[in-house]
Amino acid sequence: MEWLGPVMIGFLVAAGVCQFVWTYALSAIARKTDQSDLMQVLAWVPILQLAPMLAAGGGSIGRFLLGGLAVVLGNAVLIGVGAMLGGFGKGVMALGMLATLLLCTVYFGRLAWNTAVARGLPGGVGLLLFVPLVNFFVYPYIAFHDGLIVPNKIGLVLGLVLIVGSTASSIGTANRMTEKGVFSPDALLALRAASMNAVPGAGDESGLPPGTLPLFAPTGGGSSVATTPRPEASEASMRTSPPPIDRAESESIRALYRVKGRFDTLDSLTTPENLRNHDLRVRALGIVQSIRVEIDANRTELGETAYRDLADHLLRVEARLNAPTFAASPVSPNDARGRVPIGPAALATSSESDSRPSRNISTPPLHPFPVEAKNECPPGTEIRTRKDEESGRDEEWCQQLKAYGGLRHGWYARYRPDGKPESMGQYENGLRVGVWTRFHPSGQVRAQAEFQKGLQHGWVLAFDETGKRTRSALFENGVRVPSR
Repeated sequence: MEWLGPVMIGFLVAAGVCQFVWTYALSAIARKTDQSDLMQVLAWVPILQLAPMLAAGGGSIGRFLLGGLAVVLGNAVLIGVGAMLGGFGKGVMALGMLATLLLCTVYFGRLAWNTAVARGLPGGVGLLLFVPLVNFFVYPYIAFHDGLIVPNKIGLVLGLVLIVGSTASSIGTANRMTEKGVFSPDALLALRAASMNAVPGAGDESGLPPGTLPLFAPTGGGSSVATTPRPEASEASMRTSPPPIDRAESESIRALYRVKGRFDTLDSLTTPENLRNHDLRVRALGIVQSIRVEIDANRTELGETAYRDLADHLLRVEARLNAPTFAASPVSPNDARGRVPIGPAALATSSESDSRPSRNISTPPLHPFPVEAKNECPPGTEIRTRKDEESGRDEEWCQQLKAYGGLRHGWYARYRPDGKPESMGQYENGLRVGVWTRFHPSGQVRAQAEFQKGLQHGWVLAFDETGKRTRSALFENGVRVPSR
């Protein structure tokens, strides 16, 4: 990437030359159409160049400003009307934009036609100014087809000062960026490291009761929140031996920056103070699920290492959100969730977590609950599959179409390499609901947990190979209920 700085400098020099040619041509047109010396000077000044351009085509500044004001006010009215009309209003606004585009095309096309005619050329030559790349040669042709002229001296000096000043300033900035290594692989590597380090930490997830959420994590990062810490590269080693950054690496950097804002939002919602607020915890769980959908969609660009780091981090955050160490104040299970609008996919199935009969919470069940996951996708969703090449496990789930939110909604299952189910459950608008089940290799139920609106609500049970219950814990709205 060291070539990027010199290329930028070359581009700036070429832009300065093009600007000189264009302004010189405009100044010549102003003179050859009998405009005043002031117009010939203004032809060299950015923005004010509009005056001689309009005059050459038979327009005027006053009419141009009044027309522009009318277009702006008209579009503002259409936007207001469109907002009140809802879906139909979008069509009204689209028609307004189309009308604006047509008006501008006709107006500037007329100016270009009249300019060519004023210079003794067919009007169609002026219309060539609307053709990209060709227009750069057409404007000088309109100005100089009958010979070069000496430009206005005041305008020439003023124009050269402006062009050289702006170009030199931009070249100086590019030079300083090159000297500081902004375009070097080291700098790109540092950006990548900064983006990785900026992912917020979730703290210690110790204190979780056996058989809680990590048993039911639907990512390819394994079934436990315990992960090996990723060693951070030292600053010295990054300076002395930066690995080469190929195209895949740069795509990974861009993908990381796309999800960084989501992780920053999640970080602000998972402070100790916010974790005591039920609504904020539910909101954070929704963001966890939306991030998971996004990193799944960008898995190839992220690369396996970055993908697994982010997936493991989401596991830790999700486990922290469900940890019993944050005593929550009594909250009604029917509190507003503040989630995404419910679309057709959400209306297609009722919430099993809300409609399920209440459990007997005096004693934990001795036997597993019925497996509630259904191997079908509701309307408005589509089946998604993924294979973890490293572990050989397959996943499948239902995901809303983008028009309906793009969140997981409906069936989820993960299979072992031999094809037997490892875990399964249900999503509703990106949040876990109902009974989530994990199986022994033999097919016997290994553990189960009840969810309501993304939070553990009900029993968490663990069973051995014979079906005997070995552990149990009771949760209410994500908080563990102390044993009586």
